Amino acid sequence: RTSPQAQPGPATRRNHPLLVELYRQSLVYFLRDRQPPVHLVEAWWGDLSADDRATLMREVPLVIGNLDGVPINARIAANAQSAQHFAEMPDISIDEQHYWQRVADGSVTLVVSDPAQSRIVEMIGELGPHTTKVLTYVPGTGTQMKHFFQGEAQQVSRYLVARSASNTVAFVYKDGSWVSWVGENSNTHYEFLHELGQGVQRFQSQVIDREPSLGDVDRVAAGHSAGVTVLSAAEIAGAEFDLVVSLGGSYLLQAWQPEQGTNYHHFQYENDLINRIDQGRLHTPHELDQIFEPHIFDSNGRAQLHSHSRVAQGPATNSAVLRELARVLEEKGP
Repeated sequence: RTSPQAQPGPATRRNHPLLVELYRQSLVYFLRDRQPPVHLVEAWWGDLSADDRATLMREVPLVIGNLDGVPINARIAANAQSAQHFAEMPDISIDEQHYWQRVADGSVTLVVSDPAQSRIVEMIGELGPHTTKVLTYVPGTGTQMKHFFQGEAQQVSRYLVARSASNTVAFVYKDGSWVSWVGENSNTHYEFLHELGQGVQRFQSQVIDREPSLGDVDRVAAGHSAGVTVLSAAEIAGAEFDLVVSLGGSYLLQAWQPEQGTNYHHFQYENDLINRIDQGRLHTPHELDQIFEPHIFDSNGRAQLHSHSRVAQGPATNSAVLRELARVLEEKGP
């Protein structure tokens, strides 16, 4: 029997006759392996019939599910289609198989999903007129696809959405290769960190800001560890937030300046290992306590490295931090 991996189906197809017009308008972008301008995609999608849209979501879901300019709900539906294929691929872990099956049945929603390119953005919560806050959560150094499959990357966001009485929608963001400890993607490779920040800024401007149900809501960003460095790069690139939260944040890129009108908060356990980079040439949220309002918690004798990881965990190990974080979100937004 031929495996799904050896016999590509619609979930991995990237060409379709209905895409020809978009490709024609945006050929130079596709040749450079870049997204076409979002306004062209919006116009193209708007001109399609309902039947043509349904055909594209069914037959080229990998394209539609990751195409800026396509509405979020259509992207979610397309990514549910491709997830069924991913769940049937051989030699994947039980965690991964279960995750993709949950995407396929709609219990997990993805607005970006291309595992071959390490691209994933999970949406937690439901969009609607009740939405008053949108959270973009950027995980820390070493985050991989498996941390989504195992539910580790989403712990903070799930808690905050559950506490918000359905008023908050969160996007847990890892769009492509992520920050690592060493190598060309290391957390001291400034050019790479700027690229990641530009990606976050594009996601804000081309996905969140163009979603009608998110027009007049409070925009919150939270990052763990190097995720805060990525958020500083996003602000340098032009991203705007009402509230930025550092969870054991590492440092801010040199060109970063606090945005007028943005509230900044820093959460950590008192013995966080990340504080070893204080008093150096890097500006850390821990040191910048006149900008980042500090929230410091007792580690209860836990190891320094454990404290750094713990601040981004769920309520079983991190309840005091999460309760205080939820309070800050409730106070700072509408």
